[in-house]
Amino acid sequence: MIIYDTNNFKTLPWKNGGGVTSELYRFPEEGDFDIRISVATVEVPGPFSHYSRIKRWLLPLSGEGLELSIQGKTLHLRPGGEALEFSGEDEVYCHLLGGPVTDFNVMIKQGKGEVIVKSWGTTEYHHCNADELFLYFPGDKKLYHLNRGETLEASTPRISVEHYRSE
Repeated sequence: MIIYDTNNFKTLPWKNGGGVTSELYRFPEEGDFDIRISVATVEVPGPFSHYSRIKRWLLPLSGEGLELSIQGKTLHLRPGGEALEFSGEDEVYCHLLGGPVTDFNVMIKQGKGEVIVKSWGTTEYHHCNADELFLYFPGDKKLYHLNRGETLEASTPRISVEHYRSE
């Protein structure tokens, strides 16, 4: 098991120039990523960056929430809800529902596997049956990276990302 904290996170400008994100995990570390897990603070409305051949998941962590217009369809995302899955190629415009929002993001390149993103609030034993399991704890800003067969008990709110690699 590997534990990442704020000393390991990289803060980078958004591709569209509208803000910054903190990369919690990126593989590979340099060049185009296969998988990326990050947290961003959205302070102003605007378009999302376009990512070709990338699947994305978004989950607000704090703030009032987001109104997203995706391919002409309007969706409201609020902290405590489920993660939204969408294509990095979709045209997405974001409005804030009442001030800045911090959100959790997962991106994976098509053909590099599948992920399942879930939000948890109860005590659970997380056993890694996937190729790898990431557990992000927003309260203490730590990301736990478990490999197949490893287990972690958790009782504080967290987000899990199960990664099943393509063969």
